Amino acid sequence: MGIFTNRRRLLLLIPFVIFAFDATHYHRVTENINAAILQDKYISVTRKVEMMAAAVEVNHERISLEHEKNLIASTEYLDKLYRVYAAVYKHYDGQLIKITRRFQDEMEGPDDMYFDPFDYPEFVRDIASNDYGGIVVDYRANNNVMHNLHIYYRWMPLYSPPDERYLVVAGVSKYSITSKIAHWETGGHWISIVITAIVCLWGVILLIRLGHVHDSRRGRDKYRDKRVM
Repeated sequence: MGIFTNRRRLLLLIPFVIFAFDATHYHRVTENINAAILQDKYISVTRKVEMMAAAVEVNHERISLEHEKNLIASTEYLDKLYRVYAAVYKHYDGQLIKITRRFQDEMEGPDDMYFDPFDYPEFVRDIASNDYGGIVVDYRANNNVMHNLHIYYRWMPLYSPPDERYLVVAGVSKYSITSKIAHWETGGHWISIVITAIVCLWGVILLIRLGHVHDSRRGRDKYRDKRVM
C-alpha cells in the first residue's frame, strides 16, 4: 500500500465527504418535507374546528343542547380520521368532562386512545387564559414511543358565560400523516448515494495508482518500447 504514503491519500477523503454531505442534506430535506406535511395536516384539522366554532357563533338563538349535538357529531367525525385526536369537553360540577367517544384503532401505531390533554399543566394554563390556541406536548404512548402531539383548542360559543361553553380539542402527530414519501423513493436515493460514494472512491484510488506509476517512471521513458512483431 505504498501508493498511499504521500499527500495523495488525502484524496481518499473526498468520497466520504461527498457521502456525508449528500446523506445529511437528504436527511434534512426529508425531515423538512415531513414537517411541512404535518403542518398541513394540523392546519386542516384546526380549520375544521374553526368551522365548528363559526357554525356555533353565528346562531345565538339556537339552544345549547342543539349546539352540543352538532359539536359531538362533528368532533366524533373528526376523531375518526386516521390518528387524529378530537374531543369535546363540558363543565359538570366545576370540572371539564369529556362528552365524546374515541374511535382510534389501538392496533395502529402508538396507542393514543387514552391520551388526556389535562395531564399537561401547560395545556391547563393555556385554556384557562385564552379563548383558543395551540400547544405542542410530548406524549409517551403505551409502547414507550415518545412523540410530539400538536394540539389545537377552542372555547365555544364565546357569547355564553365561561362555565357554559364547550371546549373542543383536536390534535395530530407524525403518525397522523397519510401522505408519506414512498419507501422506494427513499430507498432508491440511499442506494444511489452509496453507489456514488463507491464509484468516487474507486476513481480516487485509480487516480492515486496512476500518479504512483507516473512518479515511479520519473526521469525515464513513460512509454513502453514499441516492439515490431
